[in-house]
Amino acid sequence: SCLSSASWPLRMSRLLLVLALSLTLLPSQSLRASRPARRIQLGRLAVESDVQAVSEESRRAREVADAKEALCLSMSSLFMGFRASAEDKRTVSDAIRKLLSVASEEDIVTDLNGKWELLYSDAPDILGIRGGPLAKLEFIGQDIDSLAMTIDNVIRYSPSDAMRSAFGSLGIANDRLEQRVLLSYEQDPMEPRTVTMRVRGTSIAPENTLGGRLNLNPLELVGPTTLPFGQFEILYNDGDLRIVKTGRGSYGVNRRII
Repeated sequence: SCLSSASWPLRMSRLLLVLALSLTLLPSQSLRASRPARRIQLGRLAVESDVQAVSEESRRAREVADAKEALCLSMSSLFMGFRASAEDKRTVSDAIRKLLSVASEEDIVTDLNGKWELLYSDAPDILGIRGGPLAKLEFIGQDIDSLAMTIDNVIRYSPSDAMRSAFGSLGIANDRLEQRVLLSYEQDPMEPRTVTMRVRGTSIAPENTLGGRLNLNPLELVGPTTLPFGQFEILYNDGDLRIVKTGRGSYGVNRRII
C-alpha cells in the first residue's frame, strides 16, 4: 500500500470513544426499578441513535479506506504517472472520483505542512520532466512549511545506467543531484482549499558527488521579487494522502513522508 497505517486506528479509536460514551446512557438496573418506563425508553432510544451514528461513521470510514487502497493500487506501477497510458489515466481519475464521493469535509485538512512524495500526476509540465544520457529521474516531491508559507518543489536525479556502467569505478552509484523550485504560497481565509503560488527562486544541490570525494556547495538563486506560478485546489487531504487539482485541470496525488 502507498498509505501509512496511522489514519485508520486513529479514526477507529474515535469511533470506540463515541460508542463508550453511548453505553453510559444505558439505564441501570436501579433506574429500571425506580423510574418511569418512559424515562427508560428515552434512554434506550438515545443509545440506539448513538450506536447507529457510530455504525454509520464506521461504514463511511471503511468506504474511505477502501477507496484509498483502490486509488493506491491504480497508481502503484505508474512511476508518478510517467508510465501511465490513456487507460491508466482514466482508471486513476475514476479512483480519485470514487474517493471524493465517499469522503466528507472532515477528510479535508487545509494545513499542507510536511514533506510529500509525488505518487501520480497527469500534468504535462510534470510529465515533461525527464532525465537524459547523464542522469535519470528518481524522485519528485514537495517540502512545505505552513508557518513560513513556502513550498519547495523537489526534483532528484541519480546517474543514468550508462553513467554507472562507464564510471562505476569512481563510486558514482550513490551520487544525487537535487533541484528545487522555491515558491511562496497563500490561502484565502474564506477559501483555504485554494492555494495560490509565486516563484521565489531556484536551487541546485549536488549530494555525495563522486562517492563523497568531491564536496560541492549548493547553489541558490532567489530574486528580489516573485512571479506568479499558478494555483491548485485541495480536493482531499487527510494528512496522509493529498489530492489536488491544478488551475489547468490536472490531478496531483501526494503521500506525506514526514
